[in-house]
Amino acid sequence: MRRFRDDGLENSLTDFGLHAGLFDVAKQIEELPQAFKLGVTSFKVFMTYARIKWMMDDYWLMALLDLIGQEGGMVAVHAENGLATDYLQDKYNCTALSALQAFTRTRPDVLEAEAINRAIAMAKVADCALYIPHVSAAKALDPIRRARDQGQIVYAEGCPQYLTLTEETLHRRGPQAKIGPPLRTPEDNEGLWRGIQDGTMDTVASDHAPKAKEADDDFFEAPYGSPQAETLLTVTHDAGVNGGRIGLPRLVQLLSETPAKIFGYYPKKGTVAPGSDADVVIFDPAERWTIQHANQHSQANYTLYEGRECLGRPVWVMQRGRVLIEDGQLVGTQGEACYLPTQSAVNGLS
Repeated sequence: MRRFRDDGLENSLTDFGLHAGLFDVAKQIEELPQAFKLGVTSFKVFMTYARIKWMMDDYWLMALLDLIGQEGGMVAVHAENGLATDYLQDKYNCTALSALQAFTRTRPDVLEAEAINRAIAMAKVADCALYIPHVSAAKALDPIRRARDQGQIVYAEGCPQYLTLTEETLHRRGPQAKIGPPLRTPEDNEGLWRGIQDGTMDTVASDHAPKAKEADDDFFEAPYGSPQAETLLTVTHDAGVNGGRIGLPRLVQLLSETPAKIFGYYPKKGTVAPGSDADVVIFDPAERWTIQHANQHSQANYTLYEGRECLGRPVWVMQRGRVLIEDGQLVGTQGEACYLPTQSAVNGLS
């Protein structure tokens, strides 16, 4: 973990903290108290992907929540029922359905909601703060709302792909749109926007996972993930603010202020105020442009928003008084980043 921190200081353009992914908790759990001493207080685990040996069973999830709760940290869970998904994959692979048709049937929204509910129940027993990233289904918001009503600390994150894209994108782009959880329906899009409007959703993040994929790759052999970081602000602003779903202050909360509070960076980060870092984004709300792979900077060979016309674009970025992006072009240099220890908001947001 110290190596990742030091490599980041040498190579990163932007300030960063570490949010650790755990893939073998049975072997890693004894090391976790040391992570807190290095400023790592939040940890992500997977309740799915058993076949690639990423899935954590309930025994070790309960053990992890118990330990992290005692240490005063937070656990994030990729919430889908992994073993049920594997069974459904075996079932539908034996039918005449295409890989694309089978994919969405193996990961129905109710199994995402079930996993979220299960994680919430165990987090309540362990008295551990819980973070639910990349919520994809409107139905998955129900257990989050119930937990919130009972005073439990549960944070929920949306992503622009789940707010704007649907199964139609999956069928059009094939493996390039293979992400987990999967893209769902227009009704789910609108249900998640309602979750943002009523405060159930706390943040919007990218779930950036750029993988080199072609539209005609073997679907089940293709990796999960898509490039999302560079389009995060533009797409969320265009669909949310320009779409009349949220106002600009709510957008700033979702993308900046609330994440800074959840991970313990506020008010150093997440606001412009006396004593805060001079982190500023200049966003031109009147610039009309079209997202294309050709104008992106990801190493992935595509964007799922190819051809989307947007109104509004970030043009200038400053971090701690240093200009990183000017007129849309990178001018910052590596090695000027700061490592930021986290302090998870385990008692809620103030």
